[in-house]
Amino acid sequence: MLLPWLQSGHRNQAIILFENLFKPRQLPSATSKQYFELTSSVLSTTSKHCFEQPTANFLVCSLIFIEYQLGNIGYTFFFWRKYGIIESKNFERKKKMNLKDYIATIENYPKEGITFRDISPLMADGNAYSYAVREIVQYATDKKIDMIVGPEARGFIVGCPVAFELGIGFAPVRKPGKLPREVISADYEKEYGVDTLTMHADAIKPGQRVLIVDDLLATGGTVKATIEMIEKLGGVVAGCAFLVELDELNGREKIGDYDYKVLMHY
Repeated sequence: MLLPWLQSGHRNQAIILFENLFKPRQLPSATSKQYFELTSSVLSTTSKHCFEQPTANFLVCSLIFIEYQLGNIGYTFFFWRKYGIIESKNFERKKKMNLKDYIATIENYPKEGITFRDISPLMADGNAYSYAVREIVQYATDKKIDMIVGPEARGFIVGCPVAFELGIGFAPVRKPGKLPREVISADYEKEYGVDTLTMHADAIKPGQRVLIVDDLLATGGTVKATIEMIEKLGGVVAGCAFLVELDELNGREKIGDYDYKVLMHY
């Protein structure tokens, strides 16, 4: 429905509309996140059913075109969902998936009595991987996130595509000796002792809103140490997101009152 509209000579109108509404911003340097927030503020005064409003319809089409030009089609889908536009299945990007179908279970690994949940099959499937990333992006959309922080190593695998979709930066959390510049550190308890995590001392600016993204919430030691470092740098932990939580290990207790989202529970 929208593509023919864009192909029928309305592209220039879309650009003119955004230039007139948001003149201070330069199109080449803007991100889809900025356009999402700006367009959301305009649409907040319109009917929930945006396609009944010609102006809102025009804005949505314009947003799609701008995102296409910027090479980041992401926010539009959540924009539609937020304002009730995709109530029809015709507007759904992907059907709901059971991500557990893409998790391999290995008994007695890495040692006797342990059940290992392997996310490799999920990463190997483009649809499942994309769906998982979009679920976390959707969770983050209304939180005004400035930076994604991910612990090594699988936090990179999940956190980087989330940062890409949101149009924001990514800061790695690594073990000692892996980061080349000045770092801060935090210790956390493991089953048989204490381990340490580090971040670059300039990774987070004071006041930045941060989302921590990792593949697994187990005992919670990693996320607790990560929270400690973010707050030491003056950042605000706006939430945490995980692919998998092992419920019996009670890692959520280490998160405390911080908001968090888990895609799969075991």
